[in-house]
Amino acid sequence: MYGRIIWKTQRCWRSIYDKNKVSYEDLLKNFWINIDPFDAYGQFCDKGYSYRSVAFYENDKQKNLIERDVKKFEKKFKKKVVTYIKKFEVFYKAEDKHQDYYQEYFENYLRYKKACKREKILSNIWGSWKVIIRKAQVLRCYLKLFQQQIH
Repeated sequence: MYGRIIWKTQRCWRSIYDKNKVSYEDLLKNFWINIDPFDAYGQFCDKGYSYRSVAFYENDKQKNLIERDVKKFEKKFKKKVVTYIKKFEVFYKAEDKHQDYYQEYFENYLRYKKACKREKILSNIWGSWKVIIRKAQVLRCYLKLFQQQIH
């Protein structure tokens, strides 16, 4: 579900998942390999404050997992991770036209991804993390199945 968190009008996705089937840690791994945590100006073609990456947490355990990953990435890449770390408070669902954009406007979405070089950028950052990427692809399948079950 796409929407906003009213924290400096941050645009974000809300992932609804079954904690008995998917851990927050696995969800976090999937999050990292789908963003550029070093881009202080936004993500890919989308620039501006509301497009900066944010990792939200609900409790101290989740916050510690995010902070652990940030330290690990800063050490590995010798760069500062600029992804915000914020406590989750309230989520406001965006208008229907913004929901499932990639499905409703699939060709536009593919053109956007290609023009923005999203896959290339992600591959340059996370290329050596192929094991994590494979696990994330499995996680995406689980999430898709779960989403179908709740609709």
